[in-house]
Amino acid sequence: MGAGFHGGINNSSGAQSMSFVKKNSIKIKSQSNNSISSNANEAAKLFKFKDGLFGIKNRKPKSKPREIIVSNPKTSASIFFNTLAAGGKKETFDTGHGKGIKATLLDKSIITYRPITSSNGSPAVEIVVSGSKNVKAKKYHIVKKGDR
Repeated sequence: MGAGFHGGINNSSGAQSMSFVKKNSIKIKSQSNNSISSNANEAAKLFKFKDGLFGIKNRKPKSKPREIIVSNPKTSASIFFNTLAAGGKKETFDTGHGKGIKATLLDKSIITYRPITSSNGSPAVEIVVSGSKNVKAKKYHIVKKGDR
């Protein structure tokens, strides 16, 4: 996994189009034994992944969230979250900008989805890792190609 998969969806660099993803969608495991490592392996089939991190370094020097550049942020954020959160116990919460979703996996990793961030208005997915050497904890903003 850490060797560096380069791919993605929604016409990002090295990406498959959404029509390809819909026609050839991955069957996401729904068992309750999914871990962040196994779910990240599935997400790495769709999104750029290298050295334990998805996406690319944020363009702003002091900004910590990484960016995943796509043509349709809402759809891509949903796919990213649902792939990472597969098999987890999900609960909704109020973000102040709409309803967010938090999923806790069996390995105690937590995946959080926010439809709108207060910093730039893009959707965000955050991974809090428990027990994985292959995936690093990080926050991701899913941003539109061209807005970067």
